[in-house]
Amino acid sequence: MKSAICLISGFTQRERADDANGIVTLRRELAETYFDRRQHWLGLRTWRANMEDTAGLMLEQMPAKIIVVAYSWGAGRGVPRLCQHLPKVDLLCLIDPVLYAWPRALALLRFGKFRVPDNVRRVATWRTENGSALDPKGRAIAHPASQKVRDIVLTRDRLGKHVWRDDATHVTIDNHPQIHEEIRELISREIDHV
Repeated sequence: MKSAICLISGFTQRERADDANGIVTLRRELAETYFDRRQHWLGLRTWRANMEDTAGLMLEQMPAKIIVVAYSWGAGRGVPRLCQHLPKVDLLCLIDPVLYAWPRALALLRFGKFRVPDNVRRVATWRTENGSALDPKGRAIAHPASQKVRDIVLTRDRLGKHVWRDDATHVTIDNHPQIHEEIRELISREIDHV
């Protein structure tokens, strides 16, 4: 098997195919390319799914590449739990990763960094600085053991290296077509690179 790709949705999102959220849309886009189940496992999970079982499904066919895409709370809660059951993650794509914290209101504050698990080889992240005080806040990442391949900030207030001038907020960033395009491109390159 060439790849196992897992997408993890955010706090208020579901994994139903008829749910109109960006992670479901991205999964649908990826399924157009990675439809052959003999070659690719393509799964969609919520942030609260059983990640030990998910890892088992991903590893069942011994994939050459393991790829995880997560949004918001899916990154903060789902990614650490999934990664602890995987031997490696070749590519981790994070869309506005929110730290899992208690009480949950701490997710509204922009403090601390999202720590990328040590078994991740390459990481890409997109986060926004836009939105209201009541929007969850995506975090910068700390990645001691992995190679950063993207670190894009979306803001309407400034320009600079690795900054896109954009009005995307935490609620809309997972639907961003340019982010979807970059994720599809990164996944394609990762799978084709043996």
